[in-house]
Amino acid sequence: EPILFTFLFVAPWLYFLVHAPLAALAEMTAEFFQVSVFQGNIKDWIPFFLRPEKLNMTPYLFLFPIFFVISYFLFKFLITKFKVETPGRETDIENEDEIKLYSKKDYNEKIENKNSRKRKRQEKNAQGLELAEKIIIALGGRENILDVDNCISRLRVVVKDSDLVADDNVWKNQLEAMGVVRFEGAVQVIYGAHVAGVAGDVRHVLGS
Repeated sequence: EPILFTFLFVAPWLYFLVHAPLAALAEMTAEFFQVSVFQGNIKDWIPFFLRPEKLNMTPYLFLFPIFFVISYFLFKFLITKFKVETPGRETDIENEDEIKLYSKKDYNEKIENKNSRKRKRQEKNAQGLELAEKIIIALGGRENILDVDNCISRLRVVVKDSDLVADDNVWKNQLEAMGVVRFEGAVQVIYGAHVAGVAGDVRHVLGS
């Protein structure tokens, strides 16, 4: 099992393009020879080898070495040709990271970390859209907004009625702004380096 999960970490293509087809072919070949495939360890097979007629294990005696040889030389060729850093092989001089066998626990942790990062991105996106909704309200609502743009640090909005735009305290205390610059028919809200994301969320909510 650790070897199989190591494929998924080190070279997923070895697992999906080589191991999986070979395993499927082996199952089909065993079915063709009417071998009752028993999923277990060698110690589980020993009683059936003593009574091969029970599961028709006789063809298995030549199928196993054939697939072993095919798998061994095919993997050796591909690993050597593409310099796959499998456990036990010398790593590149520039890459001194230890290559180890990965267990199912390691694989599940990797998937969980990936899902966790995905959830964090979704939460961040949701927070951004929530802020955008509040910004639109503070700008006097959708009907009061004529155009939304941004420069390096400012959210630049053209509005119909400047009197409908919220006070500076609202922007600073509730809408994460660092400052507000007002013009006749326009307002510029200072958000800093992440203003492009804020502007994008506002345009997304507005549907523009």
